Amino acid sequence: RAFLGLSGLSAFTNVLNVVLVIHGKMSSYFWGILGAILYGAFAFAHGYVGDAQLSIGCFLPMQFVGIHLWSKQLDSKSTARPRSLTLLGWLLVVVTSGLLTTLFYYEIPLFMKLLRLEYIFAKEPVPHILDAMTNGLSVIGQFLCIARYWEQYIIWTLANLRLIFMYSDKHFQSFIVS
Repeated sequence: RAFLGLSGLSAFTNVLNVVLVIHGKMSSYFWGILGAILYGAFAFAHGYVGDAQLSIGCFLPMQFVGIHLWSKQLDSKSTARPRSLTLLGWLLVVVTSGLLTTLFYYEIPLFMKLLRLEYIFAKEPVPHILDAMTNGLSVIGQFLCIARYWEQYIIWTLANLRLIFMYSDKHFQSFIVS
């Protein structure tokens, strides 16, 4: 029950983070820090170790990188202005997303073995692939956010759609496969 409470609080802090990022506000990073910690605990409790690892090991430290980089780019209204990807940038995003997904597909179970825990989705391809894909897209989304590219929202939307499938019950996941 405590982890379900984390889910709601994590959702609130992450939505607030996104709204503030849309407006280019530095305060978004405060909410991003809280969201990374809360979501990491929630994901770990549900067995999505890849998401937990990503949230605590990547998103949390990247909030501080974002604070540093954005502070150098503020305009007179203390707002960071967005940029746009080029066609080459999009190609790089697609290729890197595929490479990261493949990397996470193999890395997540290995990480669990290092923790001497069993990866509960090792024999379930749909949650395992969704976990890896979400991580790959989320890393790209985080870097696009820090670099102030507005296209991050497209990537975050794709990652969040996968999260919906991940946290849906197994009957719904079976429906997707068939």
